[in-house]
Amino acid sequence: MGKLLFLSRKEVESLLKLNEVINVVEEGFLFLHRGEALAYPVVREFLGKYEGIFGIKSGFVKNRDYLGFKAGGYWENNPQLGIPAHQSLIVLYEPKTGVPQAVMDGNFITIIRTGAVGAIASKYLARKNSKIATIMGCGTQGRIQLTALRTYFNLSDVRCYDANREYSTAYAKEMSASDSSVRSFSQPENAVRGTDILVTTTPSMRPIILDQWVSKGTHINAIGADTKGKQEIDPKLYQRSKVVVDDLKQCSELGETQHNLDFVRSHGIHAQLGEIVSREKSGRENDDEITLFDATGLAFQDLVTAGLALTLAKEKKMGTWVEL
Repeated sequence: MGKLLFLSRKEVESLLKLNEVINVVEEGFLFLHRGEALAYPVVREFLGKYEGIFGIKSGFVKNRDYLGFKAGGYWENNPQLGIPAHQSLIVLYEPKTGVPQAVMDGNFITIIRTGAVGAIASKYLARKNSKIATIMGCGTQGRIQLTALRTYFNLSDVRCYDANREYSTAYAKEMSASDSSVRSFSQPENAVRGTDILVTTTPSMRPIILDQWVSKGTHINAIGADTKGKQEIDPKLYQRSKVVVDDLKQCSELGETQHNLDFVRSHGIHAQLGEIVSREKSGRENDDEITLFDATGLAFQDLVTAGLALTLAKEKKMGTWVEL
């Protein structure tokens, strides 16, 4: 039998740079659109006994020979135990033989590839001169989303809100930059009104963004809803927005779109993001339209990011080889 490379969280963090992850994930959306990246059926199940959600996302990026899966999920009570709520592991296989190639931490890969997706969607759907951004949900994902937005936009005003005011206060202090202050808001409506880019990264099961708060020209990245029942966005916003999804089937089952199926059946959506990245369909067309991106997270995003980490680890001779 062969050997398998193990990469720890610390090693994965040291290998992956945000700008490089953005590049491979954007390329991955092209692969998905061209049928070169396959996603297999998603497993997503509630563990009522432990207030957890366990899932498996798997797939095959054919033209890069990345085959594998990410397994893990979200355990709400973990922070009380001093460990992260999100837990996951990624396994890559050799497609020709099925021999395992690598096992690595999936937590950081999930964080950084999701941030990359938010930046890519905003690149195509937000106004180019966007200066104001609002982050709803001041956890780890809220941090990477803002960091990723700053790669494309010169933000002069960032607003944040979290149901836990201590979180938003700490976020504002930590994420403020010399040219981009972050202000913590006690009321979500005040944080949302007049913003250019709105990002939602919460575990909410009901709408936290109301239709009447959102101005013309706003771009929304709806990141939090990735499981049956989760919801952050007022359904009325679907009626006012140009709707883009990462994958229509998955969003219809797990994302914001699950709560708007009647609208989608009667009106359709504008595009899947891969169609826009490929230039087959338009992104933002004017400064007044509201654009809404429904993101649920796709297997290829984990695979291309893990593949990048594996390539870099081999180049830099990092990780631990384990005999199978």
